[in-house]
Amino acid sequence: MKGDFDLETAMAVNVKVQSSLYKAMLEHGVFLEGSILKTNMVNPGLSCPQSYTVEQIAEANIRTLKRVMPVAIRGVNFLSGGQRLEDAAARLSAMNKQKGNSPWNISFSWSAALQFPLFDLCKGKGG
Repeated sequence: MKGDFDLETAMAVNVKVQSSLYKAMLEHGVFLEGSILKTNMVNPGLSCPQSYTVEQIAEANIRTLKRVMPVAIRGVNFLSGGQRLEDAAARLSAMNKQKGNSPWNISFSWSAALQFPLFDLCKGKGG
C-alpha cells in the first residue's frame, strides 16, 4: 500500500476499522458464527523507511486479530494486497506458527496473486 506509515500505524488503523466493522455487524444482527473475515494483511507502507521481518509483520497481524476479532468468527482469509506471492506466503505461514491457541483458522484469498504469474508465463503463447 502506498505511504510511508510504519507497522504500528497500520495496526492502529486496522484495529479501528475492524472494531467498527464488528460493532456494525452486531448492531445489525449478523450471525458471526457463520461469517469469515476477508481482510488485508497489516503491513507498513511501501515507502516506510523502517524494514520489518516476516515475524514482526506476522506478530502485528496476530495482535490486531486478538484485539478485535470476536471468538465467534472462526476464520480469517487474508488478501495478498499486491504483495509478492512469496512475501505473502511467508507472512501467512509465520502467522499460523505464531497464532498459538487463537481460535481462528487463518488462510488466504489470493486468486490474483496466484493467477498473474501464470498469465506472465503464458504471454505470447497461443491457446
